[in-house]
Amino acid sequence: MAATSGAWACPFCNVESKTLTEDTKGADAVVFAKLLKEAPPTADPADPNSGMATFQVVEVLKGKEALAEKKEISVVFFGDTNRDKVYLITGTGKDKIDWTTPLPLSAAAIDYVKKLPTVPPAGPDRLVFFQDFLENADPLLAQDAYDEFARAPYAEVKALKPKLKHDQIIKWVADPEVSPSRRRLYITMLGVCGNKDDLPLLESMIVSDFETMKPALVGLVGTGLSMGGPVGMPIVIEAVQQNERRKKLGLDALVACYLILRGPDGLDVVENRFLKNPKAEYTHVYSTIMALRFHGDENTGVLPRERLLAAMRLLLDNADFADQVVLDLSRWEDWSVLDRLVGMFKNSDAKGYIRQPVVSYLTVASEQPGDVGTKAKGAIAELEKLDPETVKTARSLMAFGALGRARGVASAASATAAAVAKDGGAAAQQPTATAKPVADASQGFAASAADQKTDASQIPDPATFAAKTDTGKQTAVNTAGEANNLAVAARDVKPVLEKKEVVATDGALPKTPTPIAATVESPKMHTILMVGVPLAAVVLLMGIYWLILRAGAV
Repeated sequence: MAATSGAWACPFCNVESKTLTEDTKGADAVVFAKLLKEAPPTADPADPNSGMATFQVVEVLKGKEALAEKKEISVVFFGDTNRDKVYLITGTGKDKIDWTTPLPLSAAAIDYVKKLPTVPPAGPDRLVFFQDFLENADPLLAQDAYDEFARAPYAEVKALKPKLKHDQIIKWVADPEVSPSRRRLYITMLGVCGNKDDLPLLESMIVSDFETMKPALVGLVGTGLSMGGPVGMPIVIEAVQQNERRKKLGLDALVACYLILRGPDGLDVVENRFLKNPKAEYTHVYSTIMALRFHGDENTGVLPRERLLAAMRLLLDNADFADQVVLDLSRWEDWSVLDRLVGMFKNSDAKGYIRQPVVSYLTVASEQPGDVGTKAKGAIAELEKLDPETVKTARSLMAFGALGRARGVASAASATAAAVAKDGGAAAQQPTATAKPVADASQGFAASAADQKTDASQIPDPATFAAKTDTGKQTAVNTAGEANNLAVAARDVKPVLEKKEVVATDGALPKTPTPIAATVESPKMHTILMVGVPLAAVVLLMGIYWLILRAGAV
C-alpha cells in the first residue's frame, strides 16, 4: 500500500480493520441476538458443544433460508452476561453455520447497521453517510467510518468537496484528543475543502520547534524556582514538549495540505524548517519526503515540476536520505543530477546505501535517447569496473522488480521506439493497433509514476548478469518491476528512529544485500522451500495440538 497510497482517500492513513459492510457482505447469515444462556464455566473436552453460549435471535438481517426459522443459536462466548444487550453475530456456511464472536451494539449502532444496506455502494454519496460518524461517541461507529474513508479512492473524497463540513474538520484538526491516524485523514480532507484562512493554523503547526523554545523555557523555570516558585515548575517544560510533539503528529499529511493551500511559496517554509535544517528530526524529514512524493505522484498541479524537484534535490546533501530520494528523481526523470550521482557513488563508502540506487538511476537513464542515454551507459560501465558486485546486485533487484518503479515516461517511449525499430517499421505503419499509448510527458509526475506491466517471460536469469546482455534482455531488465525502494528497505523501515540512531546502525549493516542469484539455486527449488517449509510447520503444530487434545480427553 505504501507504493500506491495516492490511490486512497487518505494517502497517509492505514486501514485499521474490516468494515461492518465487509463483515456482513461476506457472511452467509447475519442476526441481531441477545444472550439467553451463558456458557458453562468449565469446558468439557469430550463435548464438542462445550464453551457454547445460547443466544436468542431477535432479528435476521441475512440468511433466513439458512437459519430455517431457528430462534436460538449456539456461539462460543465468554463476555458480558447482560441479557438486555443486543449483539451482531455473523456466520458462514450453508448446511451448518459457524458463528463468529458476538459484537455488542449500542442503540445507535443497531440503527447504523440497519442503514448500511441502503448506503450507495461507492462514490462520494457513500462517504456523505460515513462523514457524520467520524467522531461518533460510539467508538465502533467512529472506527468503521474512518475505515470506510481510508478505503475510498482519493478521487471520491475530492468529489465530496461541496459536502465536506469545513468548520467541523478544522475543529478535529485542532483537537488534541484526536488520534494521529484520524488527524491525517482530517488534514487530507482539509486539503480538499480548505482555503487561505486556514493557513495560519497549519503554518503554526509546521514551524513550531521545541528545541528553539527550550532555552527560554529553561531560563523561565530556573528564574521561577530561584524566586521560590513551586518545585513542580519543570513539568511545564515537559508539557510544552508533549504539545509540540502532538502538533507534528501526521506531519506528512500536514505538509501536503499546507502546500495545496499555500502553493509553491509554501515550499520555502517547508525547506527551511525541515529540508535545510541540519537539526531537524529524522521522522520530520521523512514525513516531508512523503508529502512531496504525494504531490509528485498524485500530480496535484499545485507545485511546478522544477520547483518540486529542486526541493527533493536538497536531500542529496543529507546522508540519511540521499539514497531514498535518488529513485524519486529517477522516476520523475530528473537527469540534471546524473554527473553528481556518479560522483557520489565514487566518493561513497563501500558499505554506503547510495550505490545501488545510483545504479538503478543510471540504468533507467541509459534508456533515454540522446546524450543522457549515452552518458548513463558510459557511467555504468565505469562504475561496474569500480564495484562490479554492487552493479550486479542492483541489476538483479531490478530484474525481480525491486527497483523497477524508478522507470519513467521517456523510458517507456524509448522501449516503444526500440520495438518499432526491431520490427522494421511495421509498428510505425499501424501505431494505434500495435503500440500501447505512452503517457504524455506533459502530464507531469503522475504520468512518469504510472505502473508498467512486464512480461515475466522476458525477465532474464539474474545469474547471467555477469555476462554481456543483448539489447532485448537489457530492455527487459530496465523495465521490470514495480516497487520503488526495496534496495533501501532497511532505511525505509526506520521512519520512527532518530537520526543519531540511524547513523549508529548504518555501519553495522553489510556492504550490499546478498545477490539473489548467489542464494537461489533455481526458481523451482525456491518455490518448493517457500511453500513447503511453512506447510510442514503448520502440519507439525496441528499434530502437537491434536496430541494435547487427546491427552486432555483421556
